[in-house]
Amino acid sequence: MSKSKTLRARADERGARAITENGEIAMSGENPSPVDHLLASLAGCAGITLLAILQKQRAEVRDILQDLRAEYDPNPYRIRTIRIHFTIDAENLTRRNLDTALDLMERHCPVHAALSPEIDIAYTAEMA
Repeated sequence: MSKSKTLRARADERGARAITENGEIAMSGENPSPVDHLLASLAGCAGITLLAILQKQRAEVRDILQDLRAEYDPNPYRIRTIRIHFTIDAENLTRRNLDTALDLMERHCPVHAALSPEIDIAYTAEMA
């Protein structure tokens, strides 16, 4: 059974913003742009999905740091590639389990699924 999520967006002389059930998200002026929000959504989804998988593998995760880089064409604006590198500080984590977790994360992150294959997304990881 599918679920739905709704929000309301507005653009006026004050700028663009989205109003969600959790509050307002400003997307103009000094605030992060809509593209920043898109990239943050992917990073957040990938990170929390990876954390859940690692915890199911019984890794004791202390921290997951992500470095994200996006390449784009400026005119017309189109994101071409996104690269996310994870640095994971954890006990009871093997390289094999980490590689398995990355593969599972790609398949279970809904933001990744929404953007790929239109955008080339790749992940790398290292253990701290």
